[in-house]
Amino acid sequence: MYTVVSREKPPTRHRALAAGVLALILATALAATLVRQRTTFPVTYQVPEGWRMNQQVARGIEYRDSVGRGQLIIRTDRRPPSLSAMELAYLLMAEHLEYFADRLEPAEPETAPLGQLPGARVSMPETGDYIHVGLPPADPGRMVVVRYHTDGPFSEDDLETVADLVESVRIAG
Repeated sequence: MYTVVSREKPPTRHRALAAGVLALILATALAATLVRQRTTFPVTYQVPEGWRMNQQVARGIEYRDSVGRGQLIIRTDRRPPSLSAMELAYLLMAEHLEYFADRLEPAEPETAPLGQLPGARVSMPETGDYIHVGLPPADPGRMVVVRYHTDGPFSEDDLETVADLVESVRIAG
């Protein structure tokens, strides 16, 4: 039989209490830092009549029209600080066209407000593609993105739908 003898003293209640308080202070400070870095803003908009939510997507919502011809995605995202709204709209349209396997060059972006927000858009009615980027002045690290896609060229209804949607975008509060 073996006997093990330890020469270490068990921690005192005061040391345990001090370590617990220190751990609580550090956890609170870390949580406060993370919350401060993750600033978000609520975006409101009016979904076009006849459109229904299809699914949640990364930082946004996808809608489909009742016919199944159109797709609308509205999302908020981080904004690379070095890019303007026009550059962002152009890059997002290029990614969008690549996703749909169209080997087209995006149209030239143009400055246009997204509801209350300053921004830019790229509109390609002949292919049925539209992207609009809005930049909230109160949060320069974020952006609002509206992406509209139809199977085929835009109709008059598509143009009205996009115009009404864009005009309805607001930052709540």
